[in-house]
Amino acid sequence: MKTHKFDPVVMARALEESHGLVSFAAKRMGCEQMTVRNYMKKFKVCRSAVDQARSSMKDVAEASLVKQIMAGEAWAICFYLKTQAKDRGYVEKQEIAHSGSAGVAIMLPDNGRTVLKGATVRRARIAGGKDKPESVAGTPDKEPSVANP
Repeated sequence: MKTHKFDPVVMARALEESHGLVSFAAKRMGCEQMTVRNYMKKFKVCRSAVDQARSSMKDVAEASLVKQIMAGEAWAICFYLKTQAKDRGYVEKQEIAHSGSAGVAIMLPDNGRTVLKGATVRRARIAGGKDKPESVAGTPDKEPSVANP
């Protein structure tokens, strides 16, 4: 039976005390990071320790974020709304769900202010087998046209 250099329970404790950070646990144990990762793969007690430590760190981070939101920190409020209030329209980028056929590209104007109505967008094959979108021309008051290269 193969013996291990470190007791898995001791390794798990090092992982807990290092908040699930492998490099810190390795330093604490006096071994390489790969050794810690191998223990995590081999021993459930080590995997559980990392999962628990990382979950606890998420709780700490969330509590700190709430504290900053309650203090009126704009960055924290903005971050929270962009990540947790998408259902209320707080998104940094436009998210579009597409349920049509695969291989169709939808191109939107960069500035987000111009609305192109009825645009048909096609993709053209270029050298190297990559798709290159064809240019789309149009103004808000005119129907867009698809330019052929």
